[in-house]
Amino acid sequence: KEMTQAVTKAGHAAKSEDLHGDKTCYELRRQYHCAAYNMLMAVISCTQSKLQFYTGFLFKEDPLKGQFLWDNLIDLDKQYHFEAELEVPLDRKKQMTSIRDEIHAQGEGSRETSPTDSPPFPL
Repeated sequence: KEMTQAVTKAGHAAKSEDLHGDKTCYELRRQYHCAAYNMLMAVISCTQSKLQFYTGFLFKEDPLKGQFLWDNLIDLDKQYHFEAELEVPLDRKKQMTSIRDEIHAQGEGSRETSPTDSPPFPL
């Protein structure tokens, strides 16, 4: 228990130190904060089950106390570009819809089908 408290305290202090304006070894310090955050996340997830610990140690920022989280973890000078994740699921949905429509069109000529009929092969 004492070791968990000591590690948690050290990790929390390391990940939330104030680096505003200090660009000395910026990338190494950012990686240090990421490592401290990862360690803290592992300790909290393995030892705690209450939401207050996750909120207090992993997601809380207090600029008045000089405790910063996201500024220390994310490279603020880098531009991030995220692709839309909807393209692949939409293409897959169109493919499934066209297969279903094709099956229903083939089935209309040979027998009566209902919307609950399953296709002759798995989708």
